[in-house]
Amino acid sequence: MLTKKSDLEKRQLPSVFTNVSPHGVNLQYDSLELCKKNAKLRHSLNEIYVLSFDTVMKLIDDVRVHIGSLYKVCEGVAMLDMVLSTCCWLKLAYVFRVLYKSR
Repeated sequence: MLTKKSDLEKRQLPSVFTNVSPHGVNLQYDSLELCKKNAKLRHSLNEIYVLSFDTVMKLIDDVRVHIGSLYKVCEGVAMLDMVLSTCCWLKLAYVFRVLYKSR
């Protein structure tokens, strides 16, 4: 935790706080309770990382089986997009086809 030296004026910090060190105009300090809670939080965060990594790896393995189908779907969507773009361009560009008829 950080506290400005001017906020404390001439009072002393309670003995509960440890590792008191000055950093410019601030004082940095810890307490045993905060250190314990911080260690628990780090441990929980590491467990979350491990569990999420396992979940992501399982998901990747499941998706790999169907990657060929997904590729074909992407190709189909790209083809539909190209056809739609061409149709929109033809509609806006007033392009016409000349028909030759015999009389």
